[in-house]
Amino acid sequence: MNSIVRFTLALLITAAFASCVKTVEAPQPPATDPITGSWIITDAAENDGSGWYSFNPGIDGVFTFYNNGAAEYDDGYSFLQGSWNSYTQTSGYYDAYGNYYTDAHQVFQVQANSNGGGSIDLYFDDISFFNRNTFVGTYYNGKGIEKYTFSRY
Repeated sequence: MNSIVRFTLALLITAAFASCVKTVEAPQPPATDPITGSWIITDAAENDGSGWYSFNPGIDGVFTFYNNGAAEYDDGYSFLQGSWNSYTQTSGYYDAYGNYYTDAHQVFQVQANSNGGGSIDLYFDDISFFNRNTFVGTYYNGKGIEKYTFSRY
């Protein structure tokens, strides 16, 4: 009986030491906003209540959004500079599928212009990220819902 107690005690001590794990925690890199980087509009569509149909928004350049809130737009003819902003708001909005909600959502806006007089002023009631490479911005234009799909450039 004495040998069983010694064996069990030895087994418990061995198991206790074997289960110790040394953990090394690596510092995490600072989080970056998922919107930073270069983007192009790959689709624009409107829903007037009878379904979605594509349209050409006339915005064929590259948007570049920086961590500091600066924005640039370049279509090869015009180079615009300005800013972007995104914040959480609680109000009514339409999502990327045309569904109406009244809860917290991300609003997104871009304003950029040039000395030559060109400008872009975009405002989206809601933006939704579908992965790190695609986001959709929607807004109600008074007649229907417009949505713009942005893809990484």
